[in-house]
Amino acid sequence: MPELEAIHGQLVTPVPVRPSAEQLAEAVRQALSSENRVVVERAKRLAWANYTAQAMGDRWTKFLTETASAARDLAALRPIDAAPLA
Repeated sequence: MPELEAIHGQLVTPVPVRPSAEQLAEAVRQALSSENRVVVERAKRLAWANYTAQAMGDRWTKFLTETASAARDLAALRPIDAAPLA
C-alpha cells in the first residue's frame, strides 16, 4: 500500500501488525467517519479505474494488441527464408 499511497495519496486507515481489538475498533471508527470520506472516495475511484476485472482485461487487451502489432511490423522488415533446413 505505501507504493500506491505515494502516487495517489492516503487510501487506507493504517493499523499496526497484530493490532489489539481496541486498535482495530478505533481504525474502523476512523475509516467510517465523515472526515475520512475523501479517502474512501479516492480509494473507490482508484479501485474501479484500475483493479476491476474490466479494467485489468482492458489493459491486457491493449498490451496484447500492441505486442502483436509490433511483431507484425518487425516481421515485415525481415523477410523469412522459406528454404528448408538441411
